[in-house]
Amino acid sequence: MAPPAFPRVRRTPPWRRPLFALLFLGLLLSAACVQPGPDADDLPQAHAGPPPLPPGTVQLTAAQEQALGIATQPVSLRRLPPVYATTAVVTVPTGAQAEVVSPVSGYVQVPAGGMGRLGQRVRAGQVLALVRQAYTADEKVGFATSERQAQAALQAAAAQLQLAQAEANRERQLYRDQVISLRELQQSEAAVGVQQAALAGARSLARQYAAARAGTSGAGEYALRAPIAGVVTQAQLAPGALVDPNQTLFTVVNQSRLWVSVPLPEQNLRALAQAQSAEVSAAAFPGQVLFRRIPSPGVVDPLTHTLPLLFAAPGRAGGLRPGMSVAVRLLGGPPVLAAVVPARALVLEAGATVLFVRTGPHRYLRLPVHPRYQLPAGAVLADALPPGTQVVVHGAAQLESDLQKTSIQLGVD
Repeated sequence: MAPPAFPRVRRTPPWRRPLFALLFLGLLLSAACVQPGPDADDLPQAHAGPPPLPPGTVQLTAAQEQALGIATQPVSLRRLPPVYATTAVVTVPTGAQAEVVSPVSGYVQVPAGGMGRLGQRVRAGQVLALVRQAYTADEKVGFATSERQAQAALQAAAAQLQLAQAEANRERQLYRDQVISLRELQQSEAAVGVQQAALAGARSLARQYAAARAGTSGAGEYALRAPIAGVVTQAQLAPGALVDPNQTLFTVVNQSRLWVSVPLPEQNLRALAQAQSAEVSAAAFPGQVLFRRIPSPGVVDPLTHTLPLLFAAPGRAGGLRPGMSVAVRLLGGPPVLAAVVPARALVLEAGATVLFVRTGPHRYLRLPVHPRYQLPAGAVLADALPPGTQVVVHGAAQLESDLQKTSIQLGVD
């Protein structure tokens, strides 16, 4: 019997074995490359930077603080009377300002005492300049009529002066009887001065027309006199210049007494009712109260709804000048707590007032504030700041500048 047949096994050639090994190694490497990596949550996080600063905050280093010279002082609470603060303009009373014009067209001549000049103190009736004009025959014919008109104006001015003097005498008695205020008496006395100046001008004009009508040289000379005593605040003349009656050649102001007119809104009448005193100061004289007094209230203006308060300032009141802006404070009522900060802490930027508060080590916060009025010790704020809050009193302007630069750079980026 024949032995069973077994399948024949084919042997791999020896030269193929290294090739299979290389293929197997390549498969292992491919499997290693496609295996998933670690989850993103398992990866270590990148180092986070410092949190952003709150808006309006400046962070410095100790070296920067020293370079800027940063210094702070605490906010203090003081018990102060309620204050209504506003601004006003210095004016002159009625009759304390007068203008000088030439009655005719002519050429300016220098008088014997010299021509009036800007800033000169003059007395009433002092000759400031001369005006000479040559007249034609027709003009001289009209002088007779002009002279009669000047005489009529002279008589009217004399009558008005007499009435003004009688009114002033009556109001002096009323003031002594405490019926009227000082301001009303001053107005009546000023009216007398105006009528006196008008009478002097009418008398001078009548004399000049009479002299021109009677003259034979064909020329008239007019003396331009100061109507009141005071200071020349306007002088627009030069020798030989041609002038006419429409020009204001000199302005004379009597600065011995000035007025401060305060338009008080009617909703603030309560502040006036509680006022025990009033203070007037000017930026030209820091830390100095020019004068204190209770003003004389008038009548509410129905158009502006304001009550004009008039302060009569003495001539010695700290060098005040007409047109100057002053600060007025009405003081009165029971004292209340108010936050006071050094004036050096305030920075004016784009019409707003700000200061910087220390909120941490080398960190400062910009705060808009609303100053109510100034004291010698500092500024009184309408804002509530805790007592002891450290505000920057040196270097605040540099902090504001740095903050503005940073904001601009961030906006550009």
